[in-house]
Amino acid sequence: PQGLPDGHLLRFASVLLLVVPVFDRVAHVPNALHLQAQGGLKLLLADDGGFRQLRVCGQSLSLHFRNQVLWFRSEDLQDSYLSVNESIVHGGIRNDCEVEVSYIDAEDIERDGPDALLSDLDGILVPGGFGDRGTEGKIIASQYARENNVPYFGLCLGMQIAVIDFARNQVGLTDANSTEFNTDTPYPVIDIMGDQKEVKDKGATMRLGACPCVLKKDSLASIAYGKEEVTERHRHRFEFNNEYRQQLEEAGLIISGVNPDRDLVEIIEVKGHPWFVAVQFHPEFQSKPNKAHPLFASFIEAALARKLESCNQQAGSVN
Repeated sequence: PQGLPDGHLLRFASVLLLVVPVFDRVAHVPNALHLQAQGGLKLLLADDGGFRQLRVCGQSLSLHFRNQVLWFRSEDLQDSYLSVNESIVHGGIRNDCEVEVSYIDAEDIERDGPDALLSDLDGILVPGGFGDRGTEGKIIASQYARENNVPYFGLCLGMQIAVIDFARNQVGLTDANSTEFNTDTPYPVIDIMGDQKEVKDKGATMRLGACPCVLKKDSLASIAYGKEEVTERHRHRFEFNNEYRQQLEEAGLIISGVNPDRDLVEIIEVKGHPWFVAVQFHPEFQSKPNKAHPLFASFIEAALARKLESCNQQAGSVN
């Protein structure tokens, strides 16, 4: 073309149209693109082998996702816990199964009882949150999972709920509670952190960010992680009250993860339960479609094992 210096070439980019179906999850898109990688088209995927495993599988789980938010019914706010939702899917991918999630308001459990809402589930998850609405329903859900050997996974508030349940219904501290919900509780098994008691500004003043956690050998958590120490992200103001630590441990509570710098309880389990794990941190922040967080993967594995056992028992009774 006129005006172009000698020795220079024009470079044109050819436009390639890729047709991708509509998926309910964005994680399926890389695999669809890979399948169209023909005619010299090459796609660069990070760990593409992991993404190729994304598919709808034959096995299906039904999990109870404990979700409750002030002024709204939980099933109307699924996006509020998007990271948890996706992490459950990641755990399903890791275990080659599709997970069906049920959203049930904690207040419905308070009104109708656990048998009406929880009896057909393979696992129960209580996520993080703030405020006291629906708290008693969540505590009932924790108790139901603990007493019926249903896999239970508590995240942040879900761990505090599990501690309250254990203190009340296993140790006998009938009015045990968190001072977030009842400042006059005689048994504050969950209390505001010492360095938070004088905080007046409730902005970004919580315990935030990544913190180390040392795991108890041979615990469910250490088996899932496959290591002795991990780093997980936090966002909370209330904490396990160490004044009740010995009493609860003597009754069968396992402290399987502790912050080495401040001796804060990070993970609890229940002795003799097939899979009851609750954590003070937010593991959902580190889960990926092709690399499920170890605890989510282990939780789904336990729920799947329960379902398969139930199916085998039903098949045996028919025969």
